[in-house]
This record gives sequence, structure tokens and C-alpha cells, in this order.
Amino acid sequence: MSFQAYIDNIKTKTGKTPDDFKALAQKKGLLDPLAKAGEIVDWLKKDFDLGHGHAMAIYAVFKNHPASKTAAKKEAVSPFESLSKPAQRALAGAGILNLKQLSKLTEEAFSALHGIGPNAIKQLKQDMVDSGLSFAVKKK
Repeated sequence: MSFQAYIDNIKTKTGKTPDDFKALAQKKGLLDPLAKAGEIVDWLKKDFDLGHGHAMAIYAVFKNHPASKTAAKKEAVSPFESLSKPAQRALAGAGILNLKQLSKLTEEAFSALHGIGPNAIKQLKQDMVDSGLSFAVKKK
């Protein structure tokens, strides 16, 4: 399993990103340079029901492990990277770079973009729901 897959699974399970965990760890004093990996891993296992490997992935983010930097860089490239190339081009051509911008379109306008197919619609609708967003309401 790739590092990014661990991070994606953690977000799916807990709804939290590595930055969310980092903020929580900071409040608990677990980001102290003297904090032990076991202490952080035990907290993640106990409070968030993470497995050992997933907890270690979060710990790696805290310690700026090279794998965590690669995953963060990949995530910053495009939130639409998993879409088909035609769907990516359609969104880029419409100037849509993130889900917040996408939420300004109605579902009808989004669906009408050349290159947007049923798989892209399904995936992006779910991504928007997961992010607490929705398509704009059609004005009468």
C-alpha cells in the first residue's frame, strides 16, 4: 500500500486530514521534539481506532518523513487527478481548479461540459458531499 493510500484511508475512516491530526496532537502536547513515536501511535490507535501502519503514517507526517512530502505534493497537484483526462481537460478549460469552484456551477452546467461523463459526475458529486459542498441551485 502506498503512503498516499494510507492517508486516503485514514481520511475516509476518520474524516480527518494529517493537518487535522497535527493540530490535535499540538493541543495534546504530542508534537514536542522529545515525544516518542509509541506515545503518538498509541494515542492515534486509542482515540481514532487506527491500525499500527496507519498511525505510523500520521507519525511520519509529524516528523516530515520524505514519503509524507511526496504525498502532500501529489495532493496539491490537482484534486481532479483521478478523473479521466477528458474530464480533467473539461474542468481546466472551464477554469475550475478545486471543488469549491465546482460548487459554483449547477449540476446541469457541470454535466454539460464537453468531456464530463457519468463516472466523473458520480465521483465529483461524492467528493463534494465528502467535503460538505454541493452544486449551485438553479436560479428561476
